[in-house]
Amino acid sequence: MLLTVCAQKLKKYRARTTCSSHIWLVILLCSTLICCSVCNTAAESFSTELKPDKAKLTDYPIYARGWKAPLTSWAMEVEAGDLGGGTWIFNAYNNKSSSTDRGIATLVHQFPQPLNLINATVDFGVSFDATLERQVATFSLSMVDSKGRRYRLETTTGTDKTQFQLGPFTATTFTQGRVAFDISQVHSIELTIVGRNTTAVVSGTLFIDDFHLQVDRRFSENFENSIRPQTMNPENIRVLLYTDDDTSQYDVLHRHSVSGRALAITPVWQYQESALVSSSLWDKPTNFTGVKITQEFSLPLLALGSSMALALEIIDIRGDYAIVQLANLADEKVAGWKSLTVDTDKLAKQVDLKHVQEVRIWLKRNSADGYLGEFKLLPAVFSY
Repeated sequence: MLLTVCAQKLKKYRARTTCSSHIWLVILLCSTLICCSVCNTAAESFSTELKPDKAKLTDYPIYARGWKAPLTSWAMEVEAGDLGGGTWIFNAYNNKSSSTDRGIATLVHQFPQPLNLINATVDFGVSFDATLERQVATFSLSMVDSKGRRYRLETTTGTDKTQFQLGPFTATTFTQGRVAFDISQVHSIELTIVGRNTTAVVSGTLFIDDFHLQVDRRFSENFENSIRPQTMNPENIRVLLYTDDDTSQYDVLHRHSVSGRALAITPVWQYQESALVSSSLWDKPTNFTGVKITQEFSLPLLALGSSMALALEIIDIRGDYAIVQLANLADEKVAGWKSLTVDTDKLAKQVDLKHVQEVRIWLKRNSADGYLGEFKLLPAVFSY
């Protein structure tokens, strides 16, 4: 297991009947008229339900942290705001050796579950720094459905266009091509830069301003998430060390390992350090509504009375978080195993419980110093 050191910056009939009697023919015609009337009424109702209506649109969370780069490495920072109303800055560089990766850079945002984007709209602004602007041949926005079929919404040549306003999307638009695209089951959206030189590495800075995806709130499935949390194997829990920005000429003395079913962490605190963190990270956002988290931990005798503290943190896909205190060691008198249960529903105002990305246990140093014994953490247990 590796220890990750972090800088301290806490930031989708036909009927055929043959009759030999006029009476039966009249009965059949009457029945047909009644059926057609019912069908037309249903069709009108269905059409009315799906008719684009701006008043029925609501923002769907598209977060800076949700973008991935399968071909090019992008370093991301958020200038202001993480959900619309802000600027996302992506610095591109390519560290792949394969020549097929050159000349193209792609950012992909995969949704927690396929979205129904009938009636949806997308709008955002884009700009490039001078380095990237010189390289751009085309810039495009595409969607990929749950069967892997791609639909390109718009492509612009060079960097002339800086504002994109697309939609509302209608189902018929996406069924007229050679390959049908399922707009009701959209898996992801993609931003793609194709460079002028297809053999050169794409590099530079891309700015995305005020990215808004608005979806029809009448499609309630867009806001559900069937993925529920499962207890992790301790081998898959990461350990992070938070330090001050300057860690030059600095040797980490902490130790951690898996001991039975527990993650064992032995802090040896130095002045550069602020916290040790165990991180349970899910590949896909997970639904924590109605979940109770039970966390068991063991406190070493040497740490009792120190300024250390233990806390549980829940982080959603937008980076919002809630922290619950587990133990203040200055007040603890008894070493050994303890168990605390957290009701996540009480944290609903602070985090998006339907899309939780990570659960952390913090061992905060505060002013503690040196060796304080071995802490043990069992993987969190989730009940719902």
